[in-house]
Amino acid sequence: MRTIFNHSIYTDAFFKKLCREYGFNPGVRFTLKCYLATNPGETISILFITTLLIIAYIFRIFESPFLNDWSGNQESPWNQYFDSIYLIIVTITTVGYGDISPKTSPGKMLICVSAIWGAFMISLVVVTVSSVFELKKNQLKALKHIQVTRSAAKTIILAIKFYQVKKRYYKTKQILDPELKKHSDFIKLSSRPEDIVEINSSIRDSEFVHL
Repeated sequence: MRTIFNHSIYTDAFFKKLCREYGFNPGVRFTLKCYLATNPGETISILFITTLLIIAYIFRIFESPFLNDWSGNQESPWNQYFDSIYLIIVTITTVGYGDISPKTSPGKMLICVSAIWGAFMISLVVVTVSSVFELKKNQLKALKHIQVTRSAAKTIILAIKFYQVKKRYYKTKQILDPELKKHSDFIKLSSRPEDIVEINSSIRDSEFVHL
């Protein structure tokens, strides 16, 4: 793993010189950060699978004395490589069923390291998932524009509805009081044909009607 990081495209001669100009020396951590920034899903998947297989294999080697000295009627849990993989997965994901456990001191130490490594991997998964659902700059601008547009559209629609309700109210009131037309400026304005045509056309042609 270290060889891969040290011979990646981010640590060749040109990029090393470029990084020194920016005031730091590229290393394993810089390469890992670059991979996480460019390909987070693939990087975490490769790290998880690689460390899982390696730790499970080393764990099976540590538990080999227990495998050879197994006594009893039950079958040893380390007869199959999959049992070691299962234990490491349960440990890394902090589930810990407890159905199988290490018996040797090196195996217990390796399980402790696996638990710490699992916390690191889980944190990387959380960061990666949050970055996947994070909006980009252009998407965030589009979202804000949509929110402002919808807010303005709702205001326009409410104003039009208020005008229509008020117009019906004055029409009803005018039936009871015919002289109201002479004293009400609203009735005079709403009775102008050009205003009625303009309002009706704005309602019909408005792009916000569907909201």
